[in-house]
Amino acid sequence: MPTAAQPPVLEEEITVTATRTERPASSVAGTVSVVSDRELGERLASDLQDLVRFEPGVSVTGDASRYGDTGVNIRGIEGNRVLMLVDGVRVPDGLEGAIPLGRDFVDLSSLKRVEILRGPASGLYGSDAIGGVVSYMTKDPADFLAETNRGWGMSLSTQYDSASNGASETLSYARRDGAVESLLLLTRRDSSETENNSALSPNPQDDELTSVLAKLVYRGRENHLLRLTFDGLERSTSTDIVTARTSLPGPPGSRITSQLADDDRSRYRLSLSDQYGAGSRLFDTLTWSVSAQRGETTEHVDEKRFRGSTALLRVTDNLFRQESLGADVYSDRSANLAGTHRISIGGDILATETTRFRDRTEIDLATGVSTKNVGGEQFPYKTFPDTTTVRSGLYVQDEWALPGGRVSLMPAMRFDSYSMNPHPDEDSGRQNPGGLEVESFHDYALSPKLGIVASLPSAHSVFLHYSRGFRSPPIDNAAIAYTNYAFGYEILPNAGLRAETSDSLEVGIRGAGSFGSWELTGFYNEYDDFIDTAFVGMNGGLQQFQYRNIGTARIRGIEGRGALSLHALRESLRNVAIRGALAYADGDDLTNDKALATVDPFEVTAGLHYSPGRLGLELTATWADERTYVEETRTGSATRRTPSFTVVDLVARYELTTDIRLTAGLFNLADEEYWRWSNVRFTGAGGNVDRFSEPGRNGRVGIELRF
Repeated sequence: MPTAAQPPVLEEEITVTATRTERPASSVAGTVSVVSDRELGERLASDLQDLVRFEPGVSVTGDASRYGDTGVNIRGIEGNRVLMLVDGVRVPDGLEGAIPLGRDFVDLSSLKRVEILRGPASGLYGSDAIGGVVSYMTKDPADFLAETNRGWGMSLSTQYDSASNGASETLSYARRDGAVESLLLLTRRDSSETENNSALSPNPQDDELTSVLAKLVYRGRENHLLRLTFDGLERSTSTDIVTARTSLPGPPGSRITSQLADDDRSRYRLSLSDQYGAGSRLFDTLTWSVSAQRGETTEHVDEKRFRGSTALLRVTDNLFRQESLGADVYSDRSANLAGTHRISIGGDILATETTRFRDRTEIDLATGVSTKNVGGEQFPYKTFPDTTTVRSGLYVQDEWALPGGRVSLMPAMRFDSYSMNPHPDEDSGRQNPGGLEVESFHDYALSPKLGIVASLPSAHSVFLHYSRGFRSPPIDNAAIAYTNYAFGYEILPNAGLRAETSDSLEVGIRGAGSFGSWELTGFYNEYDDFIDTAFVGMNGGLQQFQYRNIGTARIRGIEGRGALSLHALRESLRNVAIRGALAYADGDDLTNDKALATVDPFEVTAGLHYSPGRLGLELTATWADERTYVEETRTGSATRRTPSFTVVDLVARYELTTDIRLTAGLFNLADEEYWRWSNVRFTGAGGNVDRFSEPGRNGRVGIELRF
């Protein structure tokens, strides 16, 4: 977002995610949002919810009772079906289930830009980009050194959030020594549970986060730009899960009286990359990178319960870990033949080791006797064997401007190979007493895409975009082999799973001028072979289930956004600008002939921006329509509902000097009681829904100092 003296509508956004090359967002065939670090600071953003606050059609899934933000939803598709990258490296998968967890692995303070690409993008990125791409790009030393004539730069920022009693501090130091630049950025965040606006309080919680970003950049001869990057994040959350206290089936008096959870999440990445821009006969630029990454989520729960009059303590420890090694290479070349071409060729490979380990002990508090056989499960065990997956792909793209320059074609094609190799051991066999065989498998995919952009008179343009997406079968669907005699069922592995696929068609029109810009887009997406559980038969009194390709879905909708400097209407309004965005989508589960629960309600945002000199004021209103969803269950039906709401926020910014910036915000000015669909739809019916309302009137304040 621009400075106070420059209204936001006049900035030209540059994207590298849509085509994997630098290109103005206004010339892309498709819809992409670019959020800069300046804009994140002016929003007082601290988490994923803040990142997408003004992005209708994009939301954050979460669990307000314990896990917090868990992932991103783009046009109704979420979880591991949305590809998330940090500096081009895949963020570790989330653990899928009733409430997915584990994808909030990046702290916003380390980022200089976030790009959100809507719709399938497997033609350039391969598996998992079935719903879209969220691309995080971390800060470089040059981002700090460009604003100083010295050989070093330093900044300190701090922020307080009344809604969570949260405080954060970020210290950054950058230095230049000849051809070498370095950066160290440290962030610490401490907070409690986020307050709601209800008589029912949220679960008490304490959260601690530490993140680090370190970079060495070498600007060598012959236009080499060599980067060595380390970034890491550690997060610890302690929760008193009051919402888990409930009566249980069994002898009279059976109930859960206490459940205390300690969840730890961490991610560490080391990357080395080189960008060579001197050119040759074969390429204009050549970029390569190698990376190593480790992501881990641990869950520890102490639960006190009664079975009749017997007091019990259940101690649970779960682990989900992914370790990966990857490499990629990219080159481009310009050519003149029937117009101008920019041809990009690239490839990548990623090997990942995945582990899911579960352990539980139940202790009789009166006798001290303990057991590992709890609820029909024999602990410890692995939900699926430790598994090695290898993804590799090759792609080619041509950005072709036809003679005359009014029409551009952007075809691309990618070939992917995917293999999964499980490694059974004693722990993975403990809940597989029947010896169900977990097999390796290998699959391929071909993903085309085509974009067309045509310029019209008066600075207007239209675009058409077709893309195909796919998602390789996930490990926890294909490799699970599990039997539970107490509840009378087993889950069979399935090495015959096919990749989930999507086909997307998007059409839009844009307009731009010296006073503003606007865009209107319509999209139609079809999804096939979605993976879900299916009942497949009986085996000696056991119900058998298996993950199979059984789901088809359709999502269609419209999105619009625009910004206008009121200077176009009157000279005295040159410091005033307005902006707005909207998104409407409708989704159908064609397999079960019902609506898709993952599609967000119709949403509109509108903002008024006033920036006279060093002062900046922004008043923003967000309206969301009501949403009702009825889910049929074995015992009846569960209804989830969120009423419509309107929320108004006010943010003020003031630059005391070029090196001191103050920001303050009041959010939910009218103290509206409201719920976000992306949070409530996990909770089902019942009074506990009130616990998950959004904060009432709350404030934030931040200060940034640069030295």
